[in-house]
Parts: sequence; C-alpha cells; structure tokens
Amino acid sequence: MRGNEEEAEDNSRTWSNQDRELLFPCMGLVKTARLSLKRIQATLQMKGKYETEEQVSQLDDLVCEVKAISPAVDDLVLCMYPPMSKNAVKDAVSIQLLH
Repeated sequence: MRGNEEEAEDNSRTWSNQDRELLFPCMGLVKTARLSLKRIQATLQMKGKYETEEQVSQLDDLVCEVKAISPAVDDLVLCMYPPMSKNAVKDAVSIQLLH
C-alpha cells in the first residue's frame, strides 16, 4: 500500500485536468514563437539588407526584439511543468504580450 507522501509526490509529477486545458494553448504559443523565429530568419536571409546606416539600425532593433523571445519561451515552459502554477503561466504570457 502506498503512503500519502508517495501519492502526493506522484500528483506533483502529473497535470490535473485543469492543467491539461491550459497546457495545449501554452504549447501553441511555444510553437508559434518557434515558427516566428524561423520565418524571421528566412526573411532576413532572403531580403535582409545592411548597406545603409538606417538598414543596420533596423536590423539592430529587430535583433533586440528577437533576443527576448527565447528567454520568454523558456520562462513559459518552466511554468508548464507539473504542478502547474496558473498565476505563473499567466504572468509569463502577459510578459510576452507586453514585450
């Protein structure tokens, strides 16, 4: 027979039904971020120009924005591990949307 500690430990390693409802939209955000980065990379390879100071400045601005995506996705993914904290997920998504 299993003890209460073992059951509590097992429950902390799985998602509840409410967590699962939130899990799939979060995974969608992660996939969207990945696809966005791939599209940005492809666009820059095909059409990126750095001949004028203005073009270089625009690329610098883009790099600053893109650099924030990976840490934001990392923060979101960390919140998704069980037991999922809905407030932490909400905060991670809010930070992504505000940035």
